[in-house]
Amino acid sequence: MVGAIKPRDLPSFHAVGFQDRVKFVKQLYESVSKFYKNNPLTQQKLVRKCQFLEYKIAKLSKTSQNYKFKLGLLLRDIQKHKGNFRKFEANIFPTEDKSSSTLPKLDSKDPKVYERLLNLVSTEKVLLESGYITSVPVKSELLMDPKTASLSKYADCARCTLKFDKTDIMKDAVCKYHKDKGNFQSGVRVYSCCGVQEGCSLSNHHVFKGATPLDLLEISDFVNTQEVDGEYNVLALDCEMGYTSLGFELIRLTIVEFFSENIVYDKIVQPIGEIIDLNTDFSGVSKIDCILDPTFVNAREEYITPKLINKNSLLIGHGLENDLNVMRLVHDKVIDTAILFAKDLKYKPSLKNLTFLELSKRIQVGEHDSSEDAIAALQIVKKKIAV
Repeated sequence: MVGAIKPRDLPSFHAVGFQDRVKFVKQLYESVSKFYKNNPLTQQKLVRKCQFLEYKIAKLSKTSQNYKFKLGLLLRDIQKHKGNFRKFEANIFPTEDKSSSTLPKLDSKDPKVYERLLNLVSTEKVLLESGYITSVPVKSELLMDPKTASLSKYADCARCTLKFDKTDIMKDAVCKYHKDKGNFQSGVRVYSCCGVQEGCSLSNHHVFKGATPLDLLEISDFVNTQEVDGEYNVLALDCEMGYTSLGFELIRLTIVEFFSENIVYDKIVQPIGEIIDLNTDFSGVSKIDCILDPTFVNAREEYITPKLINKNSLLIGHGLENDLNVMRLVHDKVIDTAILFAKDLKYKPSLKNLTFLELSKRIQVGEHDSSEDAIAALQIVKKKIAV
């Protein structure tokens, strides 16, 4: 039997609490030990290995959410690869990426840097064409417009495309769908998840995104950052979303400072609607703590501040209209890498492909990590302004 397992000491103060580390290193050991014979020598080696893995993840993680995300991937891969360390360590600790070392070192006090960044900001016309909401929508005005007045009772399921009554969303249903979008080959859509036409995944709920201004207002109002005074700053951000009874909602937000690449905000967020699916395969979020994690309203009070997002902030992201919509923000200083590198506004590159082309760096290997995506977008912009 192995006694109490304690994590290795970190050299300095860390965002992850010691008690959380104790809990997770024990969880790692319990998960791995199932795949090894019960002899004292092997068990002691496993303890040391688990302590090392947890220590490495804790040292690499800049926030508690990063830490929990990486631990979640590791625990998943331990089961997937039946305790084979060589296989799951490669996924969690890939070969060190050197791309960031080749990026230019930018001085935050250099006015020329900010000027070059401002030259990349999209005009209001381009933002509108790309689906951005550029002024705070007013529900009464939308209802007076014949084009938007008929708030549909029905929606097309975002997964299986079947039309359903939104008021029945929490009732049991049969939703067969594919996890990937598929690609057309010789006129036939082929799915990498299974290769067949009929859906290979099953859910007992239909879901919808509700992307129109009227749909979004059913969940929460918008805030215009022009009403928020604050410091000049440059921030990259990325959101993860999940399906709820009210549509597609924010469940994780990461904000990264442009020059230092330090994570300045990274939290799981409680949605307003009742959770149907956290979309874990894509969001990486597997659990929401209703006591510790902030509500949407509380989170917005935390990230809309004079020192974070305000009227003087320059925001960077990829497909940022989706992020700002779920955050219910109207903002006019936006650098969107999807727009910057689009052949035209109908054909925008994915962040995964763009990061590989521009930085020779692979991201989104498995679940999305909002911190990884935000940093990739800002590094692409750094390279862009250095040319």
